[in-house]
Amino acid sequence: MINSRIKLMIKEFCKGNDSAFARAIGVTPSVIGNITGVRAGSPSFEVLQKIINAFEYINVEWLLTGKGEMRKNDNSAKSGNADNTLLLSLLERERLENSKLHEKIGALHNELEHFKNENTELRNTIHS
Repeated sequence: MINSRIKLMIKEFCKGNDSAFARAIGVTPSVIGNITGVRAGSPSFEVLQKIINAFEYINVEWLLTGKGEMRKNDNSAKSGNADNTLLLSLLERERLENSKLHEKIGALHNELEHFKNENTELRNTIHS
């Protein structure tokens, strides 16, 4: 899971200090605590972007998928910015898709409530 890879980064680069990692990427310690703590929440696109920008030597593919090594090697460092841009654009696309799905879920929930109310009204009419 990405949470465990972020924990490894904190251990490796910030001596296990969540607050130092939070400062390094520009978020509050509670944001990191929500990711690495018991709650184990998924990091947002913005948090991932901040991690990638703050730790340019991190292999983004490793961070996102666990494939490869934590640090970029010399060959991947040369093409790293292009890879980071591509991966960030993919992440942004996924974030937008998740946002659209969340909106659809909300609309479906509202529609379900409407049908429940209609059903209740019809039952009341039948039993009257």
